[in-house]
Amino acid sequence: MKKILELDQYWDLLNKYQEKNPDMVYNHMMLPGEAAPHIDEGKLYYEEQKDGIVFSVKERDFCKLYFYISEESDIDLPEKDRPQLIECIYREEKEDSHIQKLRKKTEAAGFCPYVKNIRIRAEIKQKDLIPLDKKNLRQDLFWKYASEEDILAIYELWEIMDIYNSTIPEEKKLKEMLEEKELITVWKEGKICGVARVKLENRRTGSIWLITVSKELRRQGIATELYRLCFSILKEKGCRYVIQWCDEKNQAVLSASEKFGFQSDGTISRSYIQK
Repeated sequence: MKKILELDQYWDLLNKYQEKNPDMVYNHMMLPGEAAPHIDEGKLYYEEQKDGIVFSVKERDFCKLYFYISEESDIDLPEKDRPQLIECIYREEKEDSHIQKLRKKTEAAGFCPYVKNIRIRAEIKQKDLIPLDKKNLRQDLFWKYASEEDILAIYELWEIMDIYNSTIPEEKKLKEMLEEKELITVWKEGKICGVARVKLENRRTGSIWLITVSKELRRQGIATELYRLCFSILKEKGCRYVIQWCDEKNQAVLSASEKFGFQSDGTISRSYIQK
């Protein structure tokens, strides 16, 4: 596969196949804003095939495929040496013939259903906010923006997450998040017990990613304090709404988020895997 070096190169390739075959089957139309970080990190590759094109985001332990092929073609896998994921993102009410064709193609290529994520959304309300000038969340908890000294402890917390979760950043990207003050940590008895990433998506909407609490300290209200903290930081950035992706089977996250009024916005992400 060939590496994509510039965003214009990706966009030109995508447009070429869209113009050639407007009715092509694809799993997710990766927009320039989504492709740009992968290009900057040297992770985005492509392979032109007989009846379409396949893009691959090469993570450390796996690769995620984005394909644009004709309706008559099969998925021809360009990677053979590592697990591969195909992610399909769509609106729940639009699970149409396109999605059905997509499923048939992924199954025919040897992929199995892996995980279903839903996107949830909430409006930031005053009752959920805390004063950010006070570092103590409770008598036994305090918070701060993460620093480079916290990197090892943060990765240790994230070890409980799905190894194929590509939102876990590599160290270079994580350091960029530190500079942007996107990572927040919660501490108890001198140790990090919780972490989350807050990100500005647009002028009115922020997002929460990678929210994690130490296994041994769960059911102590730490996740609730983390959510309040995330909401307060995003409110300060000018946001009115917050979105978050979560596994539909992750009851811990769903239960914690329900307290803040999160509800599904109808956007679904289904992942298929071939190991």
